[in-house]
Amino acid sequence: MCTLVQKEILIEEISEAMSFICFRLRYDEPLSPESLKLIELREYVYATNHQEIDLEKTRKEVVELKRPYLGKPEILFAD
Repeated sequence: MCTLVQKEILIEEISEAMSFICFRLRYDEPLSPESLKLIELREYVYATNHQEIDLEKTRKEVVELKRPYLGKPEILFAD
């Protein structure tokens, strides 16, 4: 369960993780499985009543999806 404000913050955390991952992929590559899962999570959070969201579980999932990209450099321009 989470509050309405926590739900909004969770949406921001998901968006930040998506941006973090996308900056580490080439623009001409397909979306990574982690990006696709974050999109699913975002849609779930938007569609679910804030009282039904397991905040800690969802946050842990976001952290785990982001983890493989933590050591990778940003790709600003692709040749």
